Amino acid sequence: MHLRTKKRQTLAATLIAFCVTFAAVSSAVVIYVEDFSGGAPGTYNGRSGTFSYAGYSGSDSYEGSFAAQGIPSPQTDAIRITDSNFLLNYATAYNLYNDFWWTFDFTAANVAPSDINIIIGSASDTFYYTGSLTARAGLNHLSVSLDSSKWIGGPGVYSTFDLSGITYIDIQYSRNGTGAQQYYLDNFALNGKATQQGGDDDEGGGGGGGAVPEPNTFFVTALAGAALFALRRRLVARNV
Repeated sequence: MHLRTKKRQTLAATLIAFCVTFAAVSSAVVIYVEDFSGGAPGTYNGRSGTFSYAGYSGSDSYEGSFAAQGIPSPQTDAIRITDSNFLLNYATAYNLYNDFWWTFDFTAANVAPSDINIIIGSASDTFYYTGSLTARAGLNHLSVSLDSSKWIGGPGVYSTFDLSGITYIDIQYSRNGTGAQQYYLDNFALNGKATQQGGDDDEGGGGGGGAVPEPNTFFVTALAGAALFALRRRLVARNV
């Protein structure tokens, strides 16, 4: 009997831990997203003019591609974002959230770029992302922390979550080899972690869908309670 009781306690503890963890994750929401549905806004452009094609690809994404080369030569360019919905002090503009990060889809249609990085800046400041970013051939789902500990540069100071003094975001990458190379950006999104339930409907919006809440904590808690109740009934029935 002692062994059976211990197993029940372990199972119940595991279930509770899972539900608590899932509830914490579920507070994350998409505050704003550009999905290029039907076109590319004028706030998305090639930065340096070296792309063979820069703009709406016709497949709900933004393309920035390198043409084939006869003589090998290094090439680096960026998809430059000047969308004002991303250039805010997030902590004050979206004050029902206490953590923020970007996510985006980056597709390397035929060959992976030799490098990829994120740069933010203005006329006077430039900051480089130091977190790990790797793009392989095919579809890549990438995430960028907006904590100041992940950024270096200057001469000014980048304060965590404050992009009010930033005028552009560059998704920069370099060619790999001499062949033609097609790269696509999609679903560039600002994500936040809600400090309280109910905040999703009051903040965010625009772009390709606005704030998109994950399953909320109340639902997860109710699910956990129901699961534990069912487990208890089953165990009691076995002992009758």
